[in-house]
Amino acid sequence: VWPGAPEGAVVDLDLFQASETAGGGRQMLGKLKVPLGEFSFSAPASFGPIILEAFIDIENNGPGQGDPMGRYEGNPISIGRRDISGILITLAVTTDGRMPGDTPPPPLDRPDGL
Repeated sequence: VWPGAPEGAVVDLDLFQASETAGGGRQMLGKLKVPLGEFSFSAPASFGPIILEAFIDIENNGPGQGDPMGRYEGNPISIGRRDISGILITLAVTTDGRMPGDTPPPPLDRPDGL
């Protein structure tokens, strides 16, 4: 959902799995291009937990400043044997171009030992 979406906007829906060895603590499973609005996809039954994030790449240069983005607040979703419905991802433009809810990087001018 993004109220300011241009007509025909396409959403990049990224699917991740938590990982102790992958950079950022997660491994990308894949990307889906879906129209803004209701979406669906199939995953193997009993796959386990996945993380959903989405963005609209306004200028086709990857996610960043000016692009609406968001993540499912109920992440991770556990894929079991039943269909899952009611997933809502609200997209918003952030001032720093980072995914809403990301932990900001530590300040570069911090004292030694902190």
